[in-house]
Amino acid sequence: MTADAFAQPIGDFDDAMATAQVWTATGDFVNPANADVWKGTSGGARVGVGAVSTCEMNGNNKGCDASTGTLTSPLFTVDAARPFLNFLMSGGNPDGTVGLKVLDAAGEVLATYTPNSCNQSSIRDDGNWVTLDLSVQAGKQAQVQIFDNESGGCGFLSFDHVYMGAVRKQ
Repeated sequence: MTADAFAQPIGDFDDAMATAQVWTATGDFVNPANADVWKGTSGGARVGVGAVSTCEMNGNNKGCDASTGTLTSPLFTVDAARPFLNFLMSGGNPDGTVGLKVLDAAGEVLATYTPNSCNQSSIRDDGNWVTLDLSVQAGKQAQVQIFDNESGGCGFLSFDHVYMGAVRKQ
């Protein structure tokens, strides 16, 4: 991991309680019981103390697929010097019901990523890095929304360390 990854973090998700104070949550992300309730414990690649896994969240009290909800970051300005949104992500199914959206200040979707890696419920390695180029949005406000809207088959998502960078991570 380069120092660039820590210059403009959007979310690190190491502490569910701290994230919930800054990000807007819906569904199973609302009112985390403790700092560790979202942490994914399996898998290899992660930044910090843990990645979020909706398959494992809340002690897996609903099973792997049933947890749903969204996490939406505060608005941030896309810097021309750091136009790449980099993040770790895996999970999901082919119909796009889990993933990450970049929204403008009015809530319009600017970019979407859906992992479509149903056989992978956790972040396994550096192959799970994703980069979205937001250079056309330089100088404008945006926010990130992580979503899991699938309570059925492959309705899980793992993610970690969302940041704006000067270079593509992948």
